[in-house]
Amino acid sequence: MRSLTVAAVQMDCIPGDKTHNLTIAEGLIQDAVDAGAELIVLPELFTTGYHVEKKDLALAETVPGEATKRLADISARHNVALIGGMIESGDLSGLIYNTAIVIENGKIKSNYQKRYLWQEEQLRFGKGKGTEGLLSVKNSYCGIQICYEVGFPELTRAWVNKGAELLLVPSAFSEQRAHVWDITTRSRALENGMFVVAANRTGTDAHTFAGRSRIVSPQGKLIKEASSDQDEAIVTTIDFNEVAEQRHALPYLRDLNQ
Repeated sequence: MRSLTVAAVQMDCIPGDKTHNLTIAEGLIQDAVDAGAELIVLPELFTTGYHVEKKDLALAETVPGEATKRLADISARHNVALIGGMIESGDLSGLIYNTAIVIENGKIKSNYQKRYLWQEEQLRFGKGKGTEGLLSVKNSYCGIQICYEVGFPELTRAWVNKGAELLLVPSAFSEQRAHVWDITTRSRALENGMFVVAANRTGTDAHTFAGRSRIVSPQGKLIKEASSDQDEAIVTTIDFNEVAEQRHALPYLRDLNQ
């Protein structure tokens, strides 16, 4: 059996207070580690909070930088992979990105920049180019989509065609669109026969976030789901044999390629 213990961490954030947010995240990461987690997904822009538009430039960091150093230290200490969101400074002055950083065992493996930007995000961030190849994290083959991007099945399928069996989704979905969160995370799992680990925000920060972080099976069923409003970590062990079994039982990928 090829298995992996995964976690989704959800949390409220204080806008602009990186020290506080990283401290809260570290405590929740510890909870996940104590439950055996090897790969942990955190929300979109969790280091800064989501609605910090007027401070975007001041809060943006290079990769590596101060926030990634702290996350790398946590990752190395616990021998885990961490995936979570931050505002990244681009190579050109004034250009910033909504980025999901991937750190494994203390080393930065990738900085996935959000490609499909939600509404006002198009005025804040540059459009990312994604990553060239498949991500191998903790001996699993992963794809990343940030929040709104989970509504683009073409992007998920592109990851799957590269070999992804696990989709990681750092998010800041609002309560207003909780139904979209529910449908899209489960749909991406079902139509691709893959696991989905989706971490969402909680709290209120210009709008109320939906929480309900979840781990979804290749059958599109919820294995674990968090509350709508509490800071918490949900943890479970997934068996990648389920991916092959589901793709064989419901052969969307086979029939698409005929």
